[in-house]
This record gives sequence, structure tokens and C-alpha cells, in this order.
Amino acid sequence: MKPKNHTFLAFLISLALGCISLFLIVGLWPGLFYYSLRVQVLLFSLVWFLGTGICFLVLLFWVDRSEKVRSILSLDLTADLAIRRAFLTVFIIFPIGLIFYQNILEFFRLFLGGSILDVLRAYGRVGGFNVLLLIILALPVALLVAMIKMKPFRKIWWEKLPDGYYVVVIMLLGTIIRLFLIQSIDTQPSSDFLLIHKDAVGIVNGVWPDNVYAATHVVVTVLFSFLYRVFGPSVVVVKIFNLLLYALSGTLIYYASRQIFASKLWAGMAGLLFVIWPSLTIYSNVLTPEHIFIFLECVLLFFITLFFKQNELKESTGVRSVQYLSGFFLIGVLLGLSGLFRPFSELFLVAFAITLLVYGYGTRQGTVMLTLIGLVALVIPFFMLGRLPQVIVDHYYHADMPNIRPCNLLVGLNPQSSGQWNMDDYYLCRNFRIQSKSSSEYMSKVLNVVMERLETGKNQLFPFLGAKFLILWTNNYSIVSWGTQTVSGGDPAFILNMAQSLSLLDFALTLLLLAFVLMGAALALLWDVKPIIFFSMLVFFGFNLMEILFEVQARYRTVIIPLFILLACWSFSALQVRYAERIGETK
Repeated sequence: MKPKNHTFLAFLISLALGCISLFLIVGLWPGLFYYSLRVQVLLFSLVWFLGTGICFLVLLFWVDRSEKVRSILSLDLTADLAIRRAFLTVFIIFPIGLIFYQNILEFFRLFLGGSILDVLRAYGRVGGFNVLLLIILALPVALLVAMIKMKPFRKIWWEKLPDGYYVVVIMLLGTIIRLFLIQSIDTQPSSDFLLIHKDAVGIVNGVWPDNVYAATHVVVTVLFSFLYRVFGPSVVVVKIFNLLLYALSGTLIYYASRQIFASKLWAGMAGLLFVIWPSLTIYSNVLTPEHIFIFLECVLLFFITLFFKQNELKESTGVRSVQYLSGFFLIGVLLGLSGLFRPFSELFLVAFAITLLVYGYGTRQGTVMLTLIGLVALVIPFFMLGRLPQVIVDHYYHADMPNIRPCNLLVGLNPQSSGQWNMDDYYLCRNFRIQSKSSSEYMSKVLNVVMERLETGKNQLFPFLGAKFLILWTNNYSIVSWGTQTVSGGDPAFILNMAQSLSLLDFALTLLLLAFVLMGAALALLWDVKPIIFFSMLVFFGFNLMEILFEVQARYRTVIIPLFILLACWSFSALQVRYAERIGETK
């Protein structure tokens, strides 16, 4: 027997409204929570449940007296739909709601002339920049309204253009912008990326490094050494290599979006936004493994989209065993390769498995065993490729590869540093690693310090969480500065102006797209979503959840920007389609 659907959806909406009430109370009366960690969690839970209960009663009262509200909330609701809508409710609250809240605060502080982060220090004055910001925010909204009003939108000339036109525009724009930045700003490697560059040059000269900092630096160092051996040991070689990766990635996003949106306009918009995304354009000059991860992420996104699309079409005809299993294997290979460059591939693996379960893939046609075999075919190459850095280190390097995850946890859960890297935690973690006889003892020491810090702190849970997301999602200038802070020669005034302009554009686009992702996720409570969108939301959710626990830097969010753009363009497209269906323009 199906549950009372309007009651279930009313409860989910009440949970979201209760969480919003909690945010408001914390912001208005922070002194109410000046207690230890456990008491803070208890008080937060009580306030949330109380707000949820009040909102739920109000909604039920409204439903009983409004036939229109009852019809909106009363939908067919199976178990899998209930799970998806429950997740969408969580997704609206965290991370999208929290990120949007932080960006809205930054927006108002910008106009008031305040400053928290570098982007506001660069643009914390009224006048022309504020007008420019409003124009940037207004133009896409005006575009959406124009698209909605055109009828029928599927017969507009740009929907009839061949895919090649869109691909050429995406690749040309991505290439021209990055060539201009390569020529204009002579970005030089620094920090960890300078070590990668030096190690790669050393390998070319026959000298293997005698130290290794992280597993994600091993393969990229070998790859850069190959490029240097073929084209010469110049940083420009890697910059051109990154340029090609982004041009290809934009094309892959376009083709993946074509399968999802069934609209060339919004697919083209997704690919175009990706290749011109302000912070990524200049960050691609930095010698970091993130760029290779982003490329593999786009390849993975394309093939997962095809996987869901093909198996969705074959539900009525059955699944071909070889093609079905080969899809699993290919996804496993791509996940394993991406894990060589950034430690986020596990998120994609878990999200893919959950999506399969929630959407019932492999169960409708009696192929449970085939799906289990497929998962094994996925996991094997994933873990085998994950061993590659250690194999390289054992064979060529003259040192052991340290486990840095406990250090990332120690740094990430330090409220005093807002979860950012600091020298005190570096030396503390280093001493723990040296003194510990086993990895379990090492982790135990780290956890003891983490719990002591959280227990002794007062009124720091929400401020700490807010500070980490402020750094991750509003500190645009920090990402841009990686491409400008260590340059040789050039016009300092031009470079500073370029960095500030890109920071402003990044902030404005992020705020705008967040609003549409939030809107799309909220309306999806009534619409439901395709598997690939659900998968993307799961990865986005998992990424932000990881950033609560581990070390945070603004540049870490670059790896999730392709999914963020995809979700935003999906929201644009879905809003247009639903509006057209409502007025009877589509069948």
C-alpha cells in the first residue's frame, strides 16, 4: 500500500524549512549555542526538530484547506521515488542551501563595502564594479526568459545546427582564451607543483626523486617527464597540454549534455561555460594534477551517461551481457585512472553503485547476478590501477610513500585554522607518523587530538562549518592567484586587474548558477530526476561532505565544477521544458 504522498512530501519540505529556521536562529542568536560539542549537537537537533514539527503542522493545515496544494504534493510514490526525494531534500539543505547562503552573504557584503575574503578585498567598493556585477547576474536570467517565451523552442534555428558547429565554437573559445593567458601571464610553478616540475625534469636527466609527497603526485610526475622528454623541459609544454585537455573536456560535456537535455542549446551552454569558466581559464596555467582529473571526470561523465541511457532503452528488450559488463569494466578503468591524480574517485564509485541500486538497474529483467558480476568487473581495474603509484615508488623511487590522509583529517578538523593547512599541524602530524609503530596507532593519535579540539571548543560547530564553506565556495581570488602570484616579468597592473576581473566573474557566475541548481533541485521533488542527474548530485554531495572532514582549499572545488555546470544547465533546460509543457507547446 502506497503512503499518503502529500504527507510524505510535506514532511520532506518541513525538514528543509526546519533547517532554514535553524540557520536563522544560529545567525541571529549565536550565544544560545555557547556550549561543548555534544551540547551544541543536541541543541541543534532539538531546534531543527522543533522547526520541522511546526512547519509540518502548518503544511498539513494548508493541505487540508487547499485542493491545489494537495494536488501538487499528492504524487505516485514508490519506495525508490521516496528515497530519491528524501535525498533531494537533504541536497537542498546541504550542500546547495549552505553554499548559496554563504554566497548571498558575500553578495550583500560586496555592496556594503565589507570584506571577508580576497575577492571582497579586491572588489569591496561601490560603483562601476557593482554595476558590472548586476549586469553579469541579469544577462543569463534575461536569456532564460527569452528562451522560455520563444515558441516552439525545439524548432529554433540553433537546434537544427549540426553538432560540429557547437564543438568548433567550444574548442576554439577554450583554446583562444587559454592561449591569450599563456602569452600574457608567465605563470611559474610554486609550492607542491614546483616539486612536481623539478622531479619531472630530474627524471628526464636520469635522476629519480628521493622523496615522494603524495600518491597523486607520482603518476603526474612521470607523465610530465614524458612530455618534457618529447617536447623539451619547459612549463609551456604542460600549459599547452592542459589547454588541449580542457578543449576536449568541453566537447565531452557537450555530448554528455546532449544525451541528458535533448537540447543542443543547453548542451552547448554547458560545454561553453566549462571552457570559459573564469577561474579555470587561468588555473589551467598551473602545473597541477587537477586538470588531468577533470579531463578524466568528463570522460567518465560521458560514458556513465551513455551507460544509463543505453540500459534505460533496453529495459523492454533485455540487456546484452557483453555490452553491459563492458560498460562496468570501462567505468572501473576510468575511475582507477582518475584516482591516480586526485583522491576523489571513491566518491564517483559509491555514487554510481547507489544510483544503480536506487534506480533498480539490473533487477527489472532478472539480471541481478549480471549486475553483481559487472560491479566486480568495475572494482577489479579500479583497485589494480590504484596500486600503480606504489608500484612506481617501489621500483624507481628510493623512499616510502607516506599516508597523508590522517594529516588531512587533523588539519581539516582544526577550528583555529578553519581547516586550512598550517605549520603547527604539519609538524604535529609528522611527529605522530615518526613515533607511531603502526598505522592504527598513528590514526589513534590523530583522532585523539581532533576530538580534544572539538570538545574543548565553545560555539564553534556552525561557525567552523561556515568558515570552511566560505573558503571553499567564495574565495575565488585564491584560485585565480595560483595563476598569477609567481610570474616572471609582465605588467603587474595588468596581471592584478586580470586576477580581479576573473575573480568577480567567477563569483557572479557561481552565485547565479547556485540559484538555478537550488531551484531545479527543489522542483525535482515533484518532477523526479534522471539517473545521471541523481548520480551527479550524489557526487556533489559527497565531495562537500568530504571537505567538512578534511583539509580545505578554494582550489579543491575546481574538480567539481564540471558537475556543478551540468546541474545548473540541467535546471535551465528543465525549467524551459516544464514551462513549454505547461502552455502546451510540446506534446
